[in-house]
Amino acid sequence: MGMIRFAVTAALMAGGFTAQAAPTPASSEAELIAILQGDGPEADKALACKFVAVNGSAAAVPAVAPLLKNPRLASWARIALEAIPGDAASAALRDAAGTLDGRLLAGAITSLGERRDAAAVPLLSGKLAAEAAEVAAAAAWSLGQIATPLGASCAVLPTSIRIVPGRAAVRLVASDAERSRTISALPPAPRRLAGRRGPWSWEDGA
Repeated sequence: MGMIRFAVTAALMAGGFTAQAAPTPASSEAELIAILQGDGPEADKALACKFVAVNGSAAAVPAVAPLLKNPRLASWARIALEAIPGDAASAALRDAAGTLDGRLLAGAITSLGERRDAAAVPLLSGKLAAEAAEVAAAAAWSLGQIATPLGASCAVLPTSIRIVPGRAAVRLVASDAERSRTISALPPAPRRLAGRRGPWSWEDGA
């Protein structure tokens, strides 16, 4: 039996087979890409994403992007894509936002805001009317990060949403009639968001 095991091992080595090493800060981008595209443990893929975020390039995007669909690895993939320079990472996030839903979609949308991706504004504007509150909130926050005229009218906080017409936020705590009047004065997209039912709180601001 020992001789058989030795013969198999020798054959594998002769064929160029080597076990894939776990990623380290010293791993090359090619090695990290191989890990991301391989069948190894998800923990290794998560670490590979972390290291790609430090030194990765557009070459790693095709290996990282598919992980946006994986609930356990999506946040790690987003860390890498938020950091990789160039439009390829932004394009991958925009493409993913067209196919994902729920929390994964909200995450991709948030990453577009982190990247200040102006090309995503039409996509984000459409998501303001999403049925899922977390998606609509993520879209409003990202538009604010991108600082477009539309985004400047929406400021989203971790636990509340401020709707800002011009420069002054308004406090919607009085009658339903006052609330309706205030909402009707907002620009179209923020008005749709403000009119939605959701866990919104309304705060004063300047």
